[in-house]
Amino acid sequence: MSTIGQLESQAVNVGSLYDPTRGELESKLREFRPHVIHFIGHGKFEDEQGWLALEDEKDHEVADWITDDTFASNLTQGEFPRPRLVFLDACEGAYSSSYEAFRGTALKLVRSYIPAVVAMQYKVENEVANLFADAFYRSLSQGNPVDEAVQAGRLKLKKFLSEKNSSAAARSAARSSFCKPPTVSSSRKDRTTLKEAVSINVRVAENQSLILKLYASSVEGK
Repeated sequence: MSTIGQLESQAVNVGSLYDPTRGELESKLREFRPHVIHFIGHGKFEDEQGWLALEDEKDHEVADWITDDTFASNLTQGEFPRPRLVFLDACEGAYSSSYEAFRGTALKLVRSYIPAVVAMQYKVENEVANLFADAFYRSLSQGNPVDEAVQAGRLKLKKFLSEKNSSAAARSAARSSFCKPPTVSSSRKDRTTLKEAVSINVRVAENQSLILKLYASSVEGK
């Protein structure tokens, strides 16, 4: 995720929020008004819907599981412009159900008129996920639209896996990571660039993009 931090030198303001409660998330969204949200955390698929883990308001040692509908509402129905892009990234050690939950959450966000949502389809190693994110944000920062940035991430994975295909571990990674690559969901063929996303959310400094990283990883299982 170092690439996101490096973007700050390119008129991109990067904010971070660690183990947020519902209230803290809502406050940060109102204050920061992000164009891009990168969620790193845990999810589960239960009762035919996805759930994401935040931190409980009263007991910070306990997970507060919110439905994908609630998460979508938090991002789209507040007193701030809705984000143009949401990236759902399972943290290291996440259960396989996190990825199933993220697939459902991605669809809910698109149906709530978030223009583009990027999510891993199946469990991948942390190294593989970071490689994809690195190439994705690097491409996005160069003015490429979301779908091209996703393709850049996939090509990065293809090159990485081809260089490692002599080992059994790489073949296993290829089955789980490359054959079922990260996907982008959108309400249309999304060609929105990072610069265009800024112009749509006009209540920020001119030509400044806002990326909010949400680290909700330490509350899982509590």
